[in-house]
Amino acid sequence: MTKPRPTTAKIRQTKDEVRGNSTLTQRDKTTTHSNRIHSPGQREAFKNGQSNQDLVNCFDEVWVISLKRRADRLEQFWREIEKAKWPFRRPQLFDAIEGDKVGVPRFWQTGGGSYGCLRSHLSILERAIQDDVKTILVLEDDAVFKPTFAHDAATFIAKVPQDWECLMLGGQHINSQPIPVSEGIVRAGHGGGIQRTHCYALRGYEPMKALYRTWANSAVHCDWVMGPCMLKFNTYAPHPFLVGQAEGQSDISGRQNPEKFWRSPNGNEPVVLLHAPRAVMEALGEKGWHGGYSRDPKTGFDVGLKDLFADTSLSVDQRNTRLKDWIGLIQAEVASMEGPAICTIWHPKARVEMIRQLVKGKVVKISATTVEEAIKQLPANLAKPPVETNGKIPVVILRASRELMEALRSHGWHTGHWRDEITGQDNGLRRLFASTTDKRQRSAELRRIVDLLHEEAQEIAGGVATLWHDEVTVDLLEGNDLRVMEISAANVEDAIAKLKELTNAQKI
Repeated sequence: MTKPRPTTAKIRQTKDEVRGNSTLTQRDKTTTHSNRIHSPGQREAFKNGQSNQDLVNCFDEVWVISLKRRADRLEQFWREIEKAKWPFRRPQLFDAIEGDKVGVPRFWQTGGGSYGCLRSHLSILERAIQDDVKTILVLEDDAVFKPTFAHDAATFIAKVPQDWECLMLGGQHINSQPIPVSEGIVRAGHGGGIQRTHCYALRGYEPMKALYRTWANSAVHCDWVMGPCMLKFNTYAPHPFLVGQAEGQSDISGRQNPEKFWRSPNGNEPVVLLHAPRAVMEALGEKGWHGGYSRDPKTGFDVGLKDLFADTSLSVDQRNTRLKDWIGLIQAEVASMEGPAICTIWHPKARVEMIRQLVKGKVVKISATTVEEAIKQLPANLAKPPVETNGKIPVVILRASRELMEALRSHGWHTGHWRDEITGQDNGLRRLFASTTDKRQRSAELRRIVDLLHEEAQEIAGGVATLWHDEVTVDLLEGNDLRVMEISAANVEDAIAKLKELTNAQKI
């Protein structure tokens, strides 16, 4: 007689006893399925009022996927959730499947690492459907969290629409403009939707079953097909994302990845078309000239560029569509990098005229034989360093036309993601000045808006919180930790020069 398969609860309990956090007590280890384990950081969060039982019960099951041979990653993950004061159920461990070890099917196109990743996520989803689990939260062991994660997650869960079927606490908008829902919350847009599988939640049989079918019939990485699939359902995300991916070597690609929170490009980012020897291109890559991670070892070309230019069956429109998609992917990675970076195309068949048809930002052609020569040709306003703060939050009160404000946004002057389509103003500012004339209330709410804009601006190269509204005045902005700069300008160059001048003048 066939031995009965153990229940999910039993599998989870056994794995926790074998590979759980090394700081667990014996009492923790014997905690039952109905009385989940809470980490010390989680208990502390409860004491501080930063979490509550509603959050603990928000998801029926929480899983973290980790390879047995990557004990270092798992230990780091446990440290991360302690530091983040994890407010949900304590993640249960799923031993990741090694695709190269179990064998990759002939139809699979993206390598053993990605196959094992898909099979791991698929197995968790399969068991959740089988066990009639209503809500599930899944993480990968390279997840990292914003310092304010516990508070921000509680705020997001409280405000997210009740019809949610998928939550992407971490992710990446691929060829997609997120749709604002309310302050700090967006809905998945068109195109590739929200991709990445390092922290997502699902609710309900239909979305789980649809994603299961999609993954079960996929021949490529689970990230790539998840976004388009979940566009059919009510998929929401915090804006900006609360969970990123840690720096380290990828178990899928083998490359060393920087820490990323997958910020969204604004659509006006510049592109460099580089004509240079391979050694120069590779050296510039170390300095933020980003031309793709997956490179053909023989030619050095990015695999995506190599394939699209080598495919003679493509029409001009098809080639341009694929090139635009490639640029969009690189721009998303550039926007997510810490420090200055720029999308760089290195291929002999790429042309400036071709690229200018596909992007809104400036296209610069650089021909060089040395790294120094290439850097010297890069316009200064394309390699934008962050605005220096010296411990203070920089805030610009901008007096300018809407056209100039929009142009400055591509230079890092951040006026908010959730903006009114008619006026272009930040909706938070519009509501504030429409709802009260009390100076104290305006000042308090304006400070909250500044903090949010500053936090979002940190995710933009050269980003600075910018208030663009006629009723904003210097006297409404209180706080010794603010560096307020009121700027009136008629053009982009004038505005940038005044910002630089004021920043230098106010340095301490």
